[in-house]
Amino acid sequence: MAKMKRPDYIEVWRQELGAGDWLWTRWSANGRIVGASIEGYRSRKRCVENAKRVMQACEVKVVK
Repeated sequence: MAKMKRPDYIEVWRQELGAGDWLWTRWSANGRIVGASIEGYRSRKRCVENAKRVMQACEVKVVK
């Protein structure tokens, strides 16, 4: 039986230290980080908007 491949996805998370900004990380199907935000966002909404904009050409699901 073939193992189902997990799709790429984006995790949105908040920094615990520092300013408490929101960031995103893109994970590949094999569990490796293949992209990340280079700046923090004050609101979760702005972070998700940026992640979607950056990954617009890809079929990537935003989680969390």
